[in-house]
Amino acid sequence: VAPRLVASTGGPNTMVVGPGCFTPEVAKAARMSNLIEHKGQCTAMRHLVLPQATEDDVRTMYSDTPTLLSGGAPESLRLKEFSALLKGLQKPLASGYTELSVGEGSVAIRFGKRPPADIDEQWREAYLDITAPAS
Repeated sequence: VAPRLVASTGGPNTMVVGPGCFTPEVAKAARMSNLIEHKGQCTAMRHLVLPQATEDDVRTMYSDTPTLLSGGAPESLRLKEFSALLKGLQKPLASGYTELSVGEGSVAIRFGKRPPADIDEQWREAYLDITAPAS
């Protein structure tokens, strides 16, 4: 999707998208990185900086997300789809997050104008923090 995109911090990763650069390819790369086995990998993105982002932008990012709620990770690997929704979210959601429906599943999202003070990894959960500063 984005051949020169690399991230590996051993903790929550951030992707920064420049103003006017949120192309379908970047949206797909962001989705894939955020959902890669629901952050079971150290290269997964947990925080997206997207100037002037709206919920519709985020919804578009997840619009073609495969849903594999029953087969889990083994089915995902068999289908070579490493960023499908593997299960539903644990309830209640972490404080400050809202649920964004994605097909048969959902992703927990939290918007802010500034980066969050803390980001919990939410291990194996579909969570995303979005920082949406004004351009």
